[in-house]
Amino acid sequence: MAVTVKREDSSVALVGERVRVRLELAPLRLSLTDPSGEVGVFGVRMAAVVDGRPNGDGSESGARVVASLVRDIAFEDDVETPLGRATRVRARVAVGDGLEMGVALELGSDWPGISLALELRNTGARARDVAALEPFVWEPGAGARLALPGDAPALRFLALGHQSWSPARWLRLGERPPAPRRVVRRVYASPFAPRPRRGRFVSESATALGQPERTGLALGFTSHSRFLSWIELANEPGRVHGLSARCATDGESLAPGAALASERLWLGIAAPVEEALGQWAERAGREMGAPVPARSLSGWCSWYRFGTKVHAEDVRRNLHALRELEAKVDVVQIDDGFQSAIGDWLAPAPGFPEGLAPLAREIRAEGFRPGLWLAPFLAAPRSRLAQVHPEFLLHDARGKPVTALWNPDWPGGRSFALDATHPGVEAWLESLGRELRALGFDYLKLDFLFAGALAGARHDPRVSAVQAYRRGVAALRRGAGPGVFFLGCGAPLGASIGLFEGMRIGPDVAARWSNPTFDRIVGVESGASARNALANVFARAPLHQRLWLNDPDCVLLRASPSKLSDTEVRTLAASVALAGGLVVVSDELADIPTERLAWLLRMLPSLGHTPAVGAARGAVPDELVTRFPDGSALWLHVNLGEKSERLDLDLRALGLRGPTRVWDVFAQRELERASGELALGSLEPHGARLLRLIPDDGGARVIGSTLHIASGALEVESLALDAAGAARVKLRLPGRRTGEIALALPSAPRLVRAHVAFDDSLELRVQLGGVVNPSEISDR
Repeated sequence: MAVTVKREDSSVALVGERVRVRLELAPLRLSLTDPSGEVGVFGVRMAAVVDGRPNGDGSESGARVVASLVRDIAFEDDVETPLGRATRVRARVAVGDGLEMGVALELGSDWPGISLALELRNTGARARDVAALEPFVWEPGAGARLALPGDAPALRFLALGHQSWSPARWLRLGERPPAPRRVVRRVYASPFAPRPRRGRFVSESATALGQPERTGLALGFTSHSRFLSWIELANEPGRVHGLSARCATDGESLAPGAALASERLWLGIAAPVEEALGQWAERAGREMGAPVPARSLSGWCSWYRFGTKVHAEDVRRNLHALRELEAKVDVVQIDDGFQSAIGDWLAPAPGFPEGLAPLAREIRAEGFRPGLWLAPFLAAPRSRLAQVHPEFLLHDARGKPVTALWNPDWPGGRSFALDATHPGVEAWLESLGRELRALGFDYLKLDFLFAGALAGARHDPRVSAVQAYRRGVAALRRGAGPGVFFLGCGAPLGASIGLFEGMRIGPDVAARWSNPTFDRIVGVESGASARNALANVFARAPLHQRLWLNDPDCVLLRASPSKLSDTEVRTLAASVALAGGLVVVSDELADIPTERLAWLLRMLPSLGHTPAVGAARGAVPDELVTRFPDGSALWLHVNLGEKSERLDLDLRALGLRGPTRVWDVFAQRELERASGELALGSLEPHGARLLRLIPDDGGARVIGSTLHIASGALEVESLALDAAGAARVKLRLPGRRTGEIALALPSAPRLVRAHVAFDDSLELRVQLGGVVNPSEISDR
């Protein structure tokens, strides 16, 4: 079905398979609904803030001008767009006072929404300062309304933080949103976005609005090449006063005859609203050319056990332990502590007396990929980089170096930000990438990246914060060359789309459950802790494989030094596994207890799938669901709170309508077969419940397994019954594996359990009376 265009004197309608669009022409207003015309948003306008400039503290000056009468309109059918083939509508719109706007709207036949872009043109005789462009402005009024199912008090707004460590939370109308305190605002918030407060919610790059498990709106910028962007919601309990999408221009001056374009914006209908973030991310990744690898990586990292005191021998000791365990991980990554100073990345610390190259060669010789951490946009005041090249530093309006942050782990604490618009910095970054590749590293964890997009007086004032940041990352990439995996961390997320293979999506994990003191000091839940890391893992799960490979941060399995209980370790491990992204351990491997080491092996390789998130009933979703081609699913529920909770599972909500076999992954046993509702009893604080759900078709199935957390969904390559009624099973997992599989056979009244041991793969024939290879069977 092609998009149908209906033109009238005062309006234009576009009808696709999944949405309808109406453009009113005098003045210009837009409406988007579902096919019924009853759910959506009505009366959207476009605007700009002119004769003012954004400030580095989130404030701005200037006046809003709004698109009014459409002067002319043009249509293009079946055009190629960044999101696929679509019908495009272009309109030239009067604004007044020497300004006019160009509006472009695109709709594909099967799209669940539209793409919007705004251009502001100066038709006057004097230059005009532009503070912001707003391709979406909605305020209630005559003909302007939000039509979303459910009660207004039940609406939720998804507030995404600026960078990796900033929290992502679902907010209730009228509540007081978390906001970083002024002293750390530079670290956790966009330099131009307003500070969230009661009555004003702010979400960076994208958002979702709706009632949990009901149809809602998806709204987010799909391009991020020039401007930082955010969504604002004006609200009070039970009522929305306004919704707008804004690009900060870094204070552009628009000369007579010149034009300035906004980033492209996606407006969609998401059913349910929990799918909105994935809907936006899929399109943003496509538009920005996200370099998502085919599979998720695994590895070992030095940071959470050795910190800045790491020595080369610590790395070697764990490298040898990985070999002895025959654990099939991809990367061995050296973290912070190898360098003599922040910024002097090629001058090794005393703990690396031979330098980095010999260690990189040893890592590769053992069959692993050498990885290295660095913070490419930072320089310590006493570093050789800052001393020799003070011109490389970003400066404020008074000419002083901009302090990016203070970190107590580093000598002196303070670090300055680099100015990537300086040609010397760009050349230095390219040379750094080339040198690191020559040392043998093809996996680079790039940290504290927010420093590359701070506000300041740049060497080239024509370059925006986003352009400077992307220019710097691109220079490092040019030097490193093809085939190098870039993992971002502490990164401005929207501005990073299209630049990284992997991305940290939450704050640092730690060997403690929570970090209330740090959270209270900074004003947001970003303190290093298992709980804060997991909250973002669940909230940002839909970004995986759409924008990059999600990095949930490391799994910590050691018993000491650690304040995590067995329950909390299991919750952390299961959540990292179900996230489907990177699986990295950061312990002294010899200190991991045997039973916890078994958990690490069961997490490898990564599941690789993008999980669906559960209902946004609270600030953070508490469920992840991973579906497999065989029709089964892994269902994880976590209790991040401090009280026990009653746990019930509606199988029908997961699409399981008939009888279902239920395997308890933690208990390694089958529960009773179920249909409809499944009562699971009480779940303790910080605990988790992980089940594999298998449609019961009466055939031969591997119901459960201790070989991998997938419990039979991943490790079984094939299964078929032969003429004698025996099951021929082929298992495949990398490395040395020992464990048990539980099979359901049509001829067996109970599960048949087979104990197996193999390297990489195994074929076996299983029947009720015996097993040919492996060694043992039980039918209990």
